[in-house]
Amino acid sequence: MKSVKRKSFKQLLGHIKIQLLIFSVISAFLLTQLFWQLPSFDEMIRLLGIFFDEKGNYVVAVASFLENIIGINAYFPGSAVILSTMAITHGFPMKAVITFLFIYFPSILAHIINYYVGTLLKIKDDTPLKTNLWLWFFGTMWHPSFAAVTSTQCGSKNIPFSKFLFYYLPTGFLWYLFWGTLMYSLGSIGNVGSLFIYIFMIYLFVWTFVDVWRFYSKD
Repeated sequence: MKSVKRKSFKQLLGHIKIQLLIFSVISAFLLTQLFWQLPSFDEMIRLLGIFFDEKGNYVVAVASFLENIIGINAYFPGSAVILSTMAITHGFPMKAVITFLFIYFPSILAHIINYYVGTLLKIKDDTPLKTNLWLWFFGTMWHPSFAAVTSTQCGSKNIPFSKFLFYYLPTGFLWYLFWGTLMYSLGSIGNVGSLFIYIFMIYLFVWTFVDVWRFYSKD
């Protein structure tokens, strides 16, 4: 008779390494904000706006890089700054192209780092990845927080780096081009940046719950 191997809590933690990483980074930011007066989301947007007026696209490049790093982007309001920056290029096509490049290339570097972070968090899972990669990438690259999770998961699930780039580069570029063109055309953006935080947190809790359920329901 085949014995049933009991699943330990340690094995469960190993199964949700990426979620634990994100929760840890967010908790560190919240504790820092609570005890050492780290600026709030709205205050950071205001400060980044001041820095942008002083340093221009170099601040946008840094914001784009940090906004695409897993965990950090759940707190850092880079997306609001990036979208606002593209909006103010309305009517200046050459300025828009240059700003777009300052946004796009740092994001590539960030997602490469996310991928290699994922390789350090490899999950022991015998289940083959059956997800349609084109749908997966196109469905998550629309926002940096979700894109960072996908990039990190690719590393953790042993997807070859060349294969990761094959799917990431075109889908990521198309989404950046879409948002850049939209903001350039509109010329303004409402105060919607903070909404992404709540959407991502809901996604994070649901993702964790589903992974825990799959872990214990798997034979």
